[in-house]
Amino acid sequence: MGRYIEWDDVIDRYPELNTLSGADEFSSAYIVYSEAFVDGILGNNFTVPFSNNNMTVKDLSIDMTYYRAGRFKFSNAIDVKSSFFETVKMLNMGQIIMVDPDGIDLAHPKKQLGIFSSTQSYHSAFGMQAAEEWHIDQDNIDDDRNAT
Repeated sequence: MGRYIEWDDVIDRYPELNTLSGADEFSSAYIVYSEAFVDGILGNNFTVPFSNNNMTVKDLSIDMTYYRAGRFKFSNAIDVKSSFFETVKMLNMGQIIMVDPDGIDLAHPKKQLGIFSSTQSYHSAFGMQAAEEWHIDQDNIDDDRNAT
């Protein structure tokens, strides 16, 4: 049993996996690695791990599990893999979003905005001149005074 999906989820979509001998024994291994792969491939643009009600991640995990289990046995496994990577690409580019079962937006790609600081708009208080000439930015003083 995985964080996002169970073997029954995979079999519901791809019943042909149940025809493989030993399917029940290797189900958890394929699911764990597939979910880890999904986290890894989306982790650069999203915060992982995802919630267990994220339908988009469930969908991707099911497809990756099918590909991993059936890549040498089923001819459509390559098509499933291509679809998987196309979906990942669209998610990372912000062309599609992640949703829960009710269609509510769950996640957007992280924006590369740089490091945020609450003091980033203040001018430097220190410089190359003598220490007696150092000063604190008036905006910083006003913000501290207004915060209390």
